[in-house]
Amino acid sequence: MPGKAKSNFEKARKLRHEHNELMAKAVALFRLNDTLPTSERKSLRAVCTTITAAHQRETGRWVNLDKTTPPTPVRAIGRVLSKLRQTNEKDGFVDEDLIQAAREARDALTTSALSFLTDKSPIQSTSQLPSFAHPPVPAPPSMSHLPSRSQTSMTAPVDLEGEIKTVEDELEQYRTIINQQRAMILIQSEYCESVRHQLEAAENKADQPSRTGRLVGDGLPRVLTGTEFIEKVRARDAAQAEQVSAKECNRVEREARASAMSEWKGKMQERKETNKKITLRWREEVEHWEAERDLAKTEHRRPQWTKPKRGALILAIPKPQASPAEAEEGMNDEDDEHEGDELSSGEE
Repeated sequence: MPGKAKSNFEKARKLRHEHNELMAKAVALFRLNDTLPTSERKSLRAVCTTITAAHQRETGRWVNLDKTTPPTPVRAIGRVLSKLRQTNEKDGFVDEDLIQAAREARDALTTSALSFLTDKSPIQSTSQLPSFAHPPVPAPPSMSHLPSRSQTSMTAPVDLEGEIKTVEDELEQYRTIINQQRAMILIQSEYCESVRHQLEAAENKADQPSRTGRLVGDGLPRVLTGTEFIEKVRARDAAQAEQVSAKECNRVEREARASAMSEWKGKMQERKETNKKITLRWREEVEHWEAERDLAKTEHRRPQWTKPKRGALILAIPKPQASPAEAEEGMNDEDDEHEGDELSSGEE
């Protein structure tokens, strides 16, 4: 399949290149009309017919330069624009023909490559606008071959009607190309507007808190038996099972840490009481030494013993470490964080 698609792509590319070359030759030949006598001048359509006939004789292939067929969406929108122009030229009001043309355009878009514009499903990244390569815009019609006022009375009415018909055909070709370009602009505007709304919905959804388990959040219908939706359901179930398992593990870790914290707090309280007793006993001994020191000063002698030193205090017991989940949830107690400050204030 990839090889076949590549072959079709190369074939289409070669046909477009061949078409552009022939159209360039036709336009160049058409511009030489100014140098030809009036009787020998040809319209662009006649020049294209001559070029394609010569190309068919040389290669055996026919290339249609008279009318380039645009993609279906462009033709659908182009028909609406053409009908709208004709309606405005008539009376300026929209009639039933225009409404019917709009309905036909909608149906054509639904069955074309741009069906994602009329569908309510989100536009995928693989959705692309059709490429449209219209022929080069013909050169403006030359008015030099038209008879002047002095020659008007001498020119046959039949010749004037032929020239007018040629100019009208060329103007109609201009209108067709402009309508096709306007159709592409409308299609691209609709595409950009749809993508903009989807981006806005995605941004609003990202700002809202996530809700686990929701597969449909935009209110659009889904095919519940589709492969894509079934895969989403399986992924959702696996994610929920993983979350349940993670919550159970976190619960066990929290219970174990709560037990360890209770035991740690009891040991820290015992340590605090023991260190407090050691500090109080030391302070009493210091008071007795200060009394002996003052008495020795009055009796002009040395104290009978040296100043007592405080005994070694019990070191702090390491605090049980919190799990990553508890650390993220802020499960640490503020009392535990200031435990060291309370101990230090009581030990001074």
